[in-house]
Amino acid sequence: TAEKVVNDLALHLNEGKAKTFLNSALDVLRPHFVSLGARVSILSQTKIEVLLPLKSRNIDEQGRVIPGVQTSLAIECFKMLWSRKSPLGVLSIRIKEVKSQFFRETSSDLIFRSSLSETHRELVWSLLHQDKKADVELGVLAFDLDGQTISEFEIVAEIITKDLLG
Repeated sequence: TAEKVVNDLALHLNEGKAKTFLNSALDVLRPHFVSLGARVSILSQTKIEVLLPLKSRNIDEQGRVIPGVQTSLAIECFKMLWSRKSPLGVLSIRIKEVKSQFFRETSSDLIFRSSLSETHRELVWSLLHQDKKADVELGVLAFDLDGQTISEFEIVAEIITKDLLG
C-alpha cells in the first residue's frame, strides 16, 4: 500500500527535512484516528474505550486538549461501535448532529468511553433490516486518567445499509 511505501522510505531516510516531508505525507494517507495517536483498548459489540494521548498535535498553546480533537474522536468512537460486527454488512454512517459539553480542562491523556445496550443494538439492526436506514443517538464521555469527566458528546446519525447505497 502507499502507506507502507511511505513508512518504509521514512525509516530509511536520515535527512531531517525529507523525513519530515514523508511523515507529513503519511499523515495524509493515515486515517484521522491513527494520526491523533488514539489507541483502542476495548471494542466489543456494545462497548468501546479509546485512549487519546497528550500529543503536540492534540493540544493548544496552553497544553489543553483541543475541543475539536475531542469531538472528532468521539465521532470516530460512535462510528466504530456501530460498525462493529454489523449483521447487515457494510454500513454508511452520516453524522447529523453533535452536541458537546466541556466541563473542565486537563493536561493528561483522555479516555473516551461509550456503550449501548444489547436491546438498543438489536432494535436498530431490526429497523435497518426492515427500512434499510435508521436514526440513532449515542453518548460518548471523555475522562482524564483520574476518572474525572472532561467532556460529553451526544451524537445523532443516520445509518444506512449497503443495499440502499446502491
